[in-house]
Amino acid sequence: LEIESVYRVTDNLDFSTSLAFTDAELTESIPDLPQPSGVLGVTEGERLPGTPQFTMSNAIAYTRALSDDTMLRLRLDHQYVGGSYNAFTEASALEMGDFSVVNFSGGIDFNDTRIDLFVKNIGNSDGVTNANFDLGLDTIRAAWRVPPRSVGIVVRQSF
Repeated sequence: LEIESVYRVTDNLDFSTSLAFTDAELTESIPDLPQPSGVLGVTEGERLPGTPQFTMSNAIAYTRALSDDTMLRLRLDHQYVGGSYNAFTEASALEMGDFSVVNFSGGIDFNDTRIDLFVKNIGNSDGVTNANFDLGLDTIRAAWRVPPRSVGIVVRQSF
């Protein structure tokens, strides 16, 4: 189930939100599927690995003409990824998700030039986006995390 909405608060201000609920589970058993826990097989109805049940994103965007050839743009967005596991057997699986990320971007367009400032992952979330049981050795576990906070400026020129 997914719900998405965009609301124009004023001529210059928009708010958008998206919510999703995913009930992803096996529709039939797979008796010979080996699990990292050593268990053999998975049964119908088990939740699919790597699939959060709930996700949400929100954004607020402001645009305003500063003059005939100059436009101001500001945007704040948020994303939440619900919890999930990297294997069918939750008891021995690695947890992923259950984190939020907030980003900001702002910029000015004038004539053929665009200057943008951005801050990604304002709160420096270190949420796990993917996890693996081994990279060839049974004892190694690896996790990929949200990239750390980054700040930057982008300048674009059209010719």
